[in-house]
Amino acid sequence: MVGLFPVFIISLLFILLGLGHWIGRKYEHPWLGMAIGIGIFMLTALCYIGVILLHLWWQPNLPICHLGKCKKYKDYELIKLTDGSWVYRCCCGTYYILKEAEGKGRLFMVYLEDGNTKPYLKHTRFGRWKSDNRRVVEGELS
Repeated sequence: MVGLFPVFIISLLFILLGLGHWIGRKYEHPWLGMAIGIGIFMLTALCYIGVILLHLWWQPNLPICHLGKCKKYKDYELIKLTDGSWVYRCCCGTYYILKEAEGKGRLFMVYLEDGNTKPYLKHTRFGRWKSDNRRVVEGELS
């Protein structure tokens, strides 16, 4: 989806410029057509940005840490990437693993010192972060 976004924007811009040109020729006022085309493009861009911001509010990339201190994405530091997993450290010093689990959505787990993981939160495609009440899982990092 992200890869096609620039193509979509450029296509939309040309369509709206063509619409503006057509309106300008029809009413014999080229600036009117250009203003309408650019106005519709700006309105579409603002709506798209609003949808993205609503999505980030509804489904934030990373949840609040289990101590409740780290609330924003910038409070986490990406430590390393593994096979389909991301290891983060929050400002409190706790390590977390974010993993895409097939059929389970995204899992956010606490990485324990003994190498095991403790389920913390999960969310499905359209849901918010919810408590994950599974038991401690051994070797879930790999």
